[in-house]
Amino acid sequence: MSDLIDFFKNAEKLHSEARTTELSSGAKESVSSHSWMLSLMAIVFLPKLKARLDLTKVLELCTVHDLAESVVHDIPLHQQMKDTELCKTKHDCEKRAIFDLANLSGNKELISLWQEYESRQTPEAKFVKQLDLLEVDLQIMCSASLKYVAEYDNGIYWKIYFSENRAKPFEEEPVLMEFFLQIRKNIEERLKKELNINPDVYKGLK
Repeated sequence: MSDLIDFFKNAEKLHSEARTTELSSGAKESVSSHSWMLSLMAIVFLPKLKARLDLTKVLELCTVHDLAESVVHDIPLHQQMKDTELCKTKHDCEKRAIFDLANLSGNKELISLWQEYESRQTPEAKFVKQLDLLEVDLQIMCSASLKYVAEYDNGIYWKIYFSENRAKPFEEEPVLMEFFLQIRKNIEERLKKELNINPDVYKGLK
């Protein structure tokens, strides 16, 4: 039982593990709130998809996909992009962490769920990755201020967001594409209104 206690003590840290995105309150989003929103989005969107997916599996993947960050911590994308070795190190550390956490929990299924998400081979894993991307967009749209987004590496997140490839993951599911495009429209309107920024300046940049 002590191992289970240690497992949940580790998992609890996700409540205070901050991500780059900010909330409507101005506070940083936590990893656990990110995972919760993914689960809620999964419940709402899954019946609207063309593909028929296993909701139980999807919710399991949503719950476990960032569990290793309770040990490894969240590493912002802009840092990973500057250091390709850091990205590999992060994956290796997360793999060790998920094995350790699975041992503490006494449930090896955590390993297979994490590996399934990381490999993106099953329809459920691909869907959860789509939600992972959409949740970031949704949270940016909901942020109290958009100023912080441009502060990282000369606007790297806006360059990614407005890149030609940003919409590709949603091409096979019309409802996800429609949702993505509406969020993008809302963000573009906020940029113009609140910061007097024309989003077109970020489009096509690398």
